[in-house]
Amino acid sequence: MTNDAYIQVEALTKYFPVRKGFFKRVVGQVKAVDGVSFSMRRGETLGIVGESGCGKSTIGRTMIHLLEPTSGSVRFGGQDVGEMLRTDAKSLRRRMQIIFQDPYGSLNPRLTVKEIVGEGVKFHGLARGKKALDSYVADVLVEAGLLPEHRHRYPHEFSGGQRQRICIARAIAVRPEVIVCDEPVSALDVSIQSQVLNTLKDLQERERLTYLFITHDLSVVKFISDRVVIMYLGKMMEIAPTAAIFDNPLHPYAKALLSSIPMPDPTRKTEQVLLEGDIPSPINPPSGCRFHTRCPQAMERCSQSEPPMTDAGEGHGVACFLYGP
Repeated sequence: MTNDAYIQVEALTKYFPVRKGFFKRVVGQVKAVDGVSFSMRRGETLGIVGESGCGKSTIGRTMIHLLEPTSGSVRFGGQDVGEMLRTDAKSLRRRMQIIFQDPYGSLNPRLTVKEIVGEGVKFHGLARGKKALDSYVADVLVEAGLLPEHRHRYPHEFSGGQRQRICIARAIAVRPEVIVCDEPVSALDVSIQSQVLNTLKDLQERERLTYLFITHDLSVVKFISDRVVIMYLGKMMEIAPTAAIFDNPLHPYAKALLSSIPMPDPTRKTEQVLLEGDIPSPINPPSGCRFHTRCPQAMERCSQSEPPMTDAGEGHGVACFLYGP
């Protein structure tokens, strides 16, 4: 961890119990996130990428304690998030917000946009009185790329991109410091994606927001992220500045992931890495390195012990025996 870290995540773990039978006895654990550590600086965007089921969304929700961690710690501005929730939950919830993946399911269809966006504003006392609240919500909608008159409409009257802007307005309305963006553009058309991403970048520059950006789309993460984490089956495989990840991936899984990106230039040839087999079950993950069952460069030791995160220099970390002890 760096000394200037604004957020410090240390050995974060989240297991979900598997229950069976009439009495719902616990017969196993889904190891969704297993010992993940990283830090974030104020005002940066850390992207998390990986295949479906690798634990991306669970990291985001556990980091802001929407899900209770099984073990590990999260420190926000030098304070433990779990302790902050016990002593001043209201303040913490204002400072850390989330934008959910589904703009259709995350908005209450029975509430107007003003009620949706204004709910947190009223709760935190940011605008007192109907007139002040109305003006406040109108200003926030403009910040999110909507029109002031939209506050009187209902979610079903908007397109997918507009609904996601309502979700963005709801998140920024309470003036947070950290926003977890959980695949906020995956349900949108490509042309709309770019508009929403530009809105998020503009808001970040203006408000100095810190983003944890979760996505499976590598082009999106390349556009918006300062650093990137590559996840596989609940474990961090690699972490590095965005340019380093895309120009010089080190982990075999990162190489395979990046080789799948279609190249716009047909004359530029890239070596495609094809992975065999399916992703193992998170209930019973492989011993040692979790990627060794599909890794084209696996060694005997990969199945016996877990590789530590090794510093490859210039902020580039990789969990692979090819680069470590």
